[in-house]
Parts: sequence; structure tokens; C-alpha cells
Amino acid sequence: MKSVKIILLFILISVLAKGQTEKVFSDSINYAVAIGGNGQPEVAAQILQRLYQKASDDSVRTLTLALQSMYLRRLNFRRAINVNDSSIMLARSSFNTDLIGKIYEIRGDIYHYNSPPHRDLDSARKFYQLSTEYGHDFGNHTQQCIGLLKLCKTYKFAGEQSQLGIEYAMQAIELIEAKLLPLKLVEVYLELSSFYLRKGELYKARQVLLSAINYINVKYPKKGNVYYLQKVNNELALNFLIEEDYQAAYEHVNLVNAEQSKSSYLMGDSYHIRGRIEIGLKNYDRAEEYLKKSSEIFGSVRSTYFQDRNRIYLSQVYLKKGMHRKALEEVSQTLNAANASKVINDLVLSLITRAEVYFEMGDYASCRIDLEEAEKYIGDVANIYVERRLSYDLGQTYSKLKKMEKSNFYLMKYVSLNDKILEENQSMRLSEMESNYELQMRDYKIKDLERDNVIKDLKINRNRAVIISIVGLSIMITFLSILFIRQNRLRSERQVLEMEHELLRSQMNPHFISNSLGAIQSYIFESDKQEAVSYISKFAKLMRLTIEGSREDLISLDKEIKILEYYLALQELRLEDRLNYTFDIHPDITTEDIKVPPMLLQPFVENAVEHGIMNKDDGGWIKVEFSEDEGTIYVRIEDNGIGRNKAREINRQRAGKHVSYATKITAERLDILNGNRLDKIGFEIIDKTLKEHGMLGTIVLFKIPKTWNL
Repeated sequence: MKSVKIILLFILISVLAKGQTEKVFSDSINYAVAIGGNGQPEVAAQILQRLYQKASDDSVRTLTLALQSMYLRRLNFRRAINVNDSSIMLARSSFNTDLIGKIYEIRGDIYHYNSPPHRDLDSARKFYQLSTEYGHDFGNHTQQCIGLLKLCKTYKFAGEQSQLGIEYAMQAIELIEAKLLPLKLVEVYLELSSFYLRKGELYKARQVLLSAINYINVKYPKKGNVYYLQKVNNELALNFLIEEDYQAAYEHVNLVNAEQSKSSYLMGDSYHIRGRIEIGLKNYDRAEEYLKKSSEIFGSVRSTYFQDRNRIYLSQVYLKKGMHRKALEEVSQTLNAANASKVINDLVLSLITRAEVYFEMGDYASCRIDLEEAEKYIGDVANIYVERRLSYDLGQTYSKLKKMEKSNFYLMKYVSLNDKILEENQSMRLSEMESNYELQMRDYKIKDLERDNVIKDLKINRNRAVIISIVGLSIMITFLSILFIRQNRLRSERQVLEMEHELLRSQMNPHFISNSLGAIQSYIFESDKQEAVSYISKFAKLMRLTIEGSREDLISLDKEIKILEYYLALQELRLEDRLNYTFDIHPDITTEDIKVPPMLLQPFVENAVEHGIMNKDDGGWIKVEFSEDEGTIYVRIEDNGIGRNKAREINRQRAGKHVSYATKITAERLDILNGNRLDKIGFEIIDKTLKEHGMLGTIVLFKIPKTWNL
């Protein structure tokens, strides 16, 4: 292959010797760039050197020198700097301001994209800043935008100053939108999402990436852009990976698209992400295969940084497989490289990973040293997920070292960070729901205005229709009937949205959240960390299932039962020994195959706790039974609380207590959802009396036809 390149090189030189046109120089430079991009920097540098010797135009000579320095950066660092200096002097002598800005950008690349010890991010920022200033001062907006983008990359690469990186990204977006620059906007979106991802703001990052996909689809509606589209999808996969949604992450990583892009970096990145997904799915052999494939690809383009990144996760694979020595060997190599390159994010991840290996080996002293070293840099990383992981590891390590005060401090910090993540994710999802709700309401208003305009036109036509035949009048009546049906349908849909929105807000009230977190906190203070972590997990799953269910028209009965189980488990923690509950599901019922409206049963279970059991001094029990008879599912929710009449009396006397609208909302909601169906979902509430049942309490009976959602 190399001999073919040399032959082509001599053909180009012979053509140049015959005094060909400027186009030949342009084509030859493009050819050299293509060869360099395909992993042949030596050949590219040779071609550019000969072009420099043959060219007479100062601009061409300057450009060949600048590009030479770019391809020499990993071959001979000192020579790359000298050649770059020569290109700057030549550009200044010819007053070519556009090329000066480009050369400064390349000089920044020489420092930024090099291997230790030549990687120097401070010098890279200095030259990227000069490149940006030249673009601004001389009206080269593309160069200005590229400079801002490269500045973003240096802060992301180092894992520090997230806010400064975000500000540079925002400046670039404003510039691109104002000057209508080409596809660079996608690159800025990618950098911006990375900063939000590092800060733990997953939904902000996700919205930015979805904007990037929309931009690509609008700008390239027919041919598309495989490289950028897959690059954005890879970032989305990382977003879902952090949230441990492995199925969603897997759907975004498309190895076929990555290979079609013919980009080694994109292919290596895709295999890296697939490997991390397999770690989450506990398929460690496949994870090792993908990560090694990624390292092989990055090795072919001499990218040591990405190879080191793979080693971090390979060490995790070996740790999970019990190969502690091999895990230690891999992560130690990465740690040495991170120390040399001063890439803070990799340094922290490597220290935490090595500490976890030491922990599994029982070397708690070495584990503590690495974790305390990582803690020194955690403020620069600005990643709440990494900080949460570090806090948990410190808590566990100090516990092993019998330093319980420090252990409790870090475990409390872990719980606090976990709560913050849950709170931010819930807040973002609720904001997203409210935004979607407002957009839908706006659409309905627009449709109402359109309807009003149509009705106005019809009134005008009706005045004219006095002289029209009976046939014309019949057509008008028919048209008005269609509009009336459409109006009723829109009103019904709007009522459904309002009901579901109101029902969601009635769930997971602040008192319950506060009391649950208080109970979890008490477990931690009592050193029952395993129980506390278990309830944190249940709390997070309940929040997730509640929000997911609110966004779907129907969910499986299995999911509805899980919501009840998580809810009652947390209430049991809150009320300690004052609440007992049981579930009885008939074995013939396949709960995964039966669909019901989301949050159908939970409000009545909540009523049983809040109004029945909570006001009873000695506590009580709740039974939830599921049975089937002739194609109908029957649900019975029974409690031995104080009963509805007594609860209403207590609520009247105690202002501010929990007030439930679940019965009214559910009844109105079912009226709309049942519509004109023959098989309807129904429920009734029975107040138990001492005379008839031997105890007080309430029974709620639901009847759910299995054919309701067909």
C-alpha cells in the first residue's frame, strides 16, 4: 500500500514540474489530507513537503507548511512546532489573516491532540483563543466558530470548568445561527451535551442531542448524514447508559452505521459504548470483546487517549470476573497515563476504579489512599454521578476500617447526592410533561380558532344559502355535523389530558416523600446501611414507574402491581410496625398480558393508608386480592382502618391534613375512558360496619373486563 502512495507522489511531483494550474495544487493538497486522515501521516507529510518546494504562490506554500505541522505532531513534535512557526511567519509576511487564524488553530491541535508528555492543554487554549480572535477581528466567522468549538473541547477533555465550556458553546451557537454557518452546529450541540452530561443534567443533555438530530434531519432530509447522525446517537446512548437504561442505550448504538461512516474514531467509540452496555448487562465476556475491538481500532490511528479510556472499563470487566491482578495491571497503566497527561476526569475514574479493585482484594488501606486522592480532584470533574460513586466507596471503605463517623458522613453524602439526582430527574421530567401539556393546549386553542373561523365562514355562506337549492343546504348541515363531532372529540381528548395531569400531581405528595426520606435517614444513622440502600432503590423505582406510567395510555397490570408494592413497602418503613399488607394474585391471571389505565389502583391504596390506617393508634392491615371469573378481572382492596365516616370527621377537625380527590378523579376519568364501550371498567366502595363485618374499614371493588382495551 505504501509503495502505491509513493508512486502517486512522484506522479504528482512530475505534473507540478510541468507548470500545471492552481487546481492541481488544490487537488494535490486535498489528496494529502485524505491520505493523512486514513492513517498515513508520514506519506501526507512527504507529499506536502514536495508541494511546498514546487509551489510559487505564498498562500499555497503557507498552507502546505501548516498542514505539514499537523501531520508531524505525533511523528516529530519538535519539528512540528518549527514547521508551524515557519508557516506563521510566511502568513504574516503575506498579510494572509485567514491563514494565520487557521495556523493558530493547527498549533492548538498540536498541543491538544498529542500524547504525553507533549500534550499541553494550557498552550492549546492559548492558540485556540488567538484563532478565535483572528476570526472575530477579520470577519472570518467560520474560523471564529471553530476556535470556540476547540476551546470547548479542551475543557471537556480536561474534565474541568464545565460552566466556562458551556459559555463557549453558547457563543458558538449564537454565532452559527446569526451567520447561518454549515453543519458545525451539530458539533457544538455535541460539546454542549457533554458538559450537561458531566454535570449530571441528563435531560438537558438529551434535549440538546434531540435538537441536533432534528437539525440533521431538516438540513439533510433525503441523503442524511450518517457520520453526524451516528455520532449524536452515540452521545444519546451514553446519556441512557448513565441512567442505567441499557435497552435504550443499546438501541442508539448502531455498529453498521458507524462502519458505513468510514470513521475509525466513530467505530472505536461505538464499540467502546457497546462494551460499557454489556458491563451493565453483566455480559462480561462480550464486554471484553467489544472493548478490545475498540482499543484495536484506536491503536490503528495511534489514539492513546481512547485506548487508556478502554483500559478503565476493561479493568472493571476483569474485576467482575475475579481477575484482580489483571484488573490492577490495566487500571494502573491508565492511571500513569492520566497523571502524565493531566486529564482530570480520567485521573479520578482511574483512582476510583483502582480503589474498588483494592477493596475487593481486601487491601482497605490502599483503597482509602486512592479514594482520598480522587476526592482532591472531584471538584474539577464536576460530575455528580462520579461524586456519588466516590462517596459510596468512601463510606464502605471507612466502615471496613472501623471509622464509623467518617463512614456515616460519606454514606449520608451518598444519600444526599442520590436524592439530588432523583429530585433533578423528577423535576426535569415534570417540566417536560408540563411543556408537552402546554404545547398540546396551544394546539387545541389553534384548532378552536380555526373552528371559529370556519363557523364564521359558514354563517356568511348561510346568509347567501337562502337562494341556494335544498341540496346545497343539506351539504351545509352535513358539514356542520362533522364539525360538531370533531369539536366533541377534541373536548374529550382535552379532558383526558387534564384528568391525567391532575391525577399525576395528586400522587407522591410532598409529605410522603419527606417522611420516606426521613425514615431512610434514620436507618443510616442506626448503621443499617443495607436496609437504607434497599429502600432508596425502592423509592427511586416507585418514582420512575409513576412518571413512566403517567406518559402512557395503558400499562400492564404487572406494572400497576409493582407500583403498589413499592408504595406500600415505603409506607411500611414510614409507619414501622403499624402497617401490614398482603397481595393475593390468582395463579390463572397473567398480569403481563392485561392492560389497564396507569395509576388506577394506587390512589385507593393511598386512601387506605392515609385515612384508614394512619389515624388508627394500633395500626392495621391492607389486603389486595386479584381474581378472574368469565373474562373479568376482579380487584378487592380491603383495610381494617377507621372507616370513611370517621376519617371525614377527623379531617374536618384537623385543617391541613391529607385530602384525597382520588374517588372523584377516578370516576370522572373512567367516564371519559370507558366512552361508548360495552365492556366498562367499574368500581364501588363499601363501608364496613361492626354489625355486618365485625370490624370497621373500607372495601374497594374493581371490575376490569379483559376485553376493555381491545
